[in-house]
Amino acid sequence: MYSSSSSSVETTLSSTKPMLKDLDDEAKLASLPSGFRFQPTDEILIDNYLARKNMGETLPANRMKEVLDFYDHHPKKLTQDYKGYESDDWYLFTRKYTGEEAVGGSVVDNPNGVRIRVAGEGFWMSTTRGSFIYSSTDFTIIGCKDTWAYYEVRGSEEHETEYENDEWVLCAIFKN
Repeated sequence: MYSSSSSSVETTLSSTKPMLKDLDDEAKLASLPSGFRFQPTDEILIDNYLARKNMGETLPANRMKEVLDFYDHHPKKLTQDYKGYESDDWYLFTRKYTGEEAVGGSVVDNPNGVRIRVAGEGFWMSTTRGSFIYSSTDFTIIGCKDTWAYYEVRGSEEHETEYENDEWVLCAIFKN
């Protein structure tokens, strides 16, 4: 999850049931014991949030917001616009990145194998690729996670920022 970073939970379906109403969620979250922190494991994020969202099911009370234009903004703007669980934790739903089609190749495999996604006033650069997430009950792969670091572009210079994006992808396997 984060320390001084932002996170996205990726969803690939075009329509889902809305999440619980913000006021209902806030009331439920306010009733939690003092000192409660939202620190979900990768498995919990995939099973209890991402899978349920993709199936159109009601989610547990949460502060996750759906941000359809996640990759259009600097993460600083997103962290200002959306309330997190703590001062440095944000969990956001967004759609699968399609910038490579829209921008004509903004996801680039550099000669050194690094992937880049154009976003806001900079870009996300992959730092890890495809870490598998396993079920704790039967040890099957239930998803995977990529990590991206955000870089600002100022003139012709690139500057690494404090923002990171952990991206979870739900795996669905089926026979035709």
